[in-house]
Amino acid sequence: MNDLILQSIRAKAERLVAKLEKSNAAFLKSLTISIISISDFKFSHTDFTPEEINYYKNKIPSLAGRYAAKLAINKALNKNIPLKNISILSSQSGEPVLSLPKNSEFTRTLSLSITHEDELAASLVAVSKDKNRISVGLDATRNNRIAAVAKQLPILQKILTKKELNEAYTDKQLAKIWTGKEAISKALGVGIWHGGFLQKIEIFFQDDKAKVKLHDEMLDIARYKEISDWDIAFIEDENITLGIVLGCHLS
Repeated sequence: MNDLILQSIRAKAERLVAKLEKSNAAFLKSLTISIISISDFKFSHTDFTPEEINYYKNKIPSLAGRYAAKLAINKALNKNIPLKNISILSSQSGEPVLSLPKNSEFTRTLSLSITHEDELAASLVAVSKDKNRISVGLDATRNNRIAAVAKQLPILQKILTKKELNEAYTDKQLAKIWTGKEAISKALGVGIWHGGFLQKIEIFFQDDKAKVKLHDEMLDIARYKEISDWDIAFIEDENITLGIVLGCHLS
């Protein structure tokens, strides 16, 4: 990915995140996105804990995603925490598990999501005004991968709902649906490891705005986590689509 494409995606993402931060000001203190080039990422032991280095070893995309998350955390908190003092591991579902310096008051009000695709690594970080008020999800996908999947009905039948299958979606709309589903699953803490759950997330378009409807297990998880509303938006590039999701919790 060349610098001009990365700069364009970053600029679009920052404008969109600023808009989402403003529209969710009742819940949010800050919302930040960090996007970096994986090919330009330089691994340094000074940026990661021994546990992170041992867990991810030579998985450069995963390390780049966590590096982006650490940058976003400092920006969202308006702090300068040494990156090695921020630990981001993974749960069994792939959900980021964050540890900040001892006695940090920010952990309970911070939600983060990480994605990497092709040459891009990114992280979305939200700091809510009260604990557990916002859950965020971020996902990126290559458009040509979705265009290929669109020709494979057996795969689509495992991912799309019956209503989605009956719609004549363009490849661009399908990329949004795919990316949005995975971002929502991350916001719910399920992650992409449980691909069958993606069919329990329905995304449809109304007046050119994406809407979300959950079914069965995913609806149960949202109710358990008291997530009552969704704000979903997309960044479109010729090569990559990013889905950004905010799940707002009940008061």
